[in-house]
This record gives sequence, C-alpha cells and structure tokens, in this order.
Amino acid sequence: AAWKVLLRRTDGARVRVLVKADRTIAAVRVQSAKRRNGPLPVAALNPLPAGAVSAEQASAIAIAHVGAGSTVVAIERRRERTAVWKVTVQRTDGVRVAVTVALDGAVLRVDARG
Repeated sequence: AAWKVLLRRTDGARVRVLVKADRTIAAVRVQSAKRRNGPLPVAALNPLPAGAVSAEQASAIAIAHVGAGSTVVAIERRRERTAVWKVTVQRTDGVRVAVTVALDGAVLRVDARG
C-alpha cells in the first residue's frame, strides 16, 4: 500500500510524491511550472496566519473528534467561507469521515461516508 501525494509549489510546479506504508518516500516527480488558468491552491498562496493550527494539529483534532484508533487518510487546506483544514479520517470500522477544522482549531463540520 502507498499514498500518492499531489502538491503544487508556489512557483506553479506540480510535485507528485509516492509514500510507502512504512512512511518512506518511494518516488518524487516534479512537473514543469506551467501556470494553470485558475488560481493556485490557497495553501500555496497564503502562509498560515499566526496562531493557526498546523496540519498535524488539525489531524489530531479530527482524530479526537472521530474517535481513538482512527487514521488520517487525507488532509488539505481549503478556502470555503474562510480558510479551513479538510481532514479525511477512517474509523476502525472502515467508515470515512470528513472533518472540517477551522484555523483556530474549532470543528466546523463532520460528514460520514459509508
């Protein structure tokens, strides 16, 4: 099993990282810095404001909200009404739960998917 992590650097280059189950990096591929017609992701444009929770903190908040033993399967910084972390957590029963965490650490929304 492995994770494919897709990133976009602030210069517009796309970066694909393959992370193995043991958390080691299997491959890194950088594509050219072609600009898309749309804006870059919010995380690339704006650094985290002072006092904002990090991705690791947002993950811990989501796991605490969903339940012990859960695993974070994806996390991304998004802009909805305000900038938020969207954390996808898989419970021990296999159900995936999307948790929206505000940058101040408040849980804004929880959506379970079977």
